[in-house]
Amino acid sequence: MQTELTILQQQAIHVRDTLLIASNGGEAQGWVPVKGTGKSNIALYRGVNGTGGYVCGKAELFVNAPPESVYHLLANLTRVNEWMPSCQMKKVCDVDGGSLSGYEGGFTLLEIDYCTFQLYSPVAMRDWCFLRFACVTKENYFVLGCDNTVHPDYPEKAGFIRGHLYPTGFVLRRANSSSANATLLTTIFQFDVKGWLPSVLRTLFQSDYFLAQTTSVFMNGIRKAIEEKPVPLLPSEVSFLDTASMSSEDSFFEILRASN
Repeated sequence: MQTELTILQQQAIHVRDTLLIASNGGEAQGWVPVKGTGKSNIALYRGVNGTGGYVCGKAELFVNAPPESVYHLLANLTRVNEWMPSCQMKKVCDVDGGSLSGYEGGFTLLEIDYCTFQLYSPVAMRDWCFLRFACVTKENYFVLGCDNTVHPDYPEKAGFIRGHLYPTGFVLRRANSSSANATLLTTIFQFDVKGWLPSVLRTLFQSDYFLAQTTSVFMNGIRKAIEEKPVPLLPSEVSFLDTASMSSEDSFFEILRASN
């Protein structure tokens, strides 16, 4: 175990803990249920209301695949870009200090990435530079997270407005359901596109309709990617703890089963 951590390593651990806490939060913690996701069985919540281009939300989806496979899919930028054509990401570099392998359950990925995002024409394109990590906790939760950062090779540049990414990512839990390979996928997303936006877009960004539609497309993209092109399990050298019985998500799966 490492005794001294870099600032970026500490940032990754902080974001991981933030996502775990947020994934367990409900209405009592300020998450407001949002309707409008249709029959996709996505439980959607809006976070604290922002202004302008700030968006904050949380979504939960039942996936018929083991968490190891979903984890591997979401860690693969090439696969993520397949169902997010308007938001293209690429790796910038690994974080100095290694991947924190074995630290508090095992970080298997720790890097800086760059992303471009096409809004609606003629609004300027946005870009982000962010820290990205993937880890498995001692409790056998699979966490993939991102947070804003900077890199000298990717400064703000002409033609793009640099957005700001707040702790964002996924928490995957092996489901306590009838399927042995079921996963409860929770995503928490917080970002601000910054810069000028027409008033109609500012209003749209703060609407439940926008949140429901964009989240449905994104989450169903994940489900489709898993179903149409199954991904392998993680390499055998990455070890996982024995799966603990999950109970905190039972009520969510009861809702899913009741809706089918």
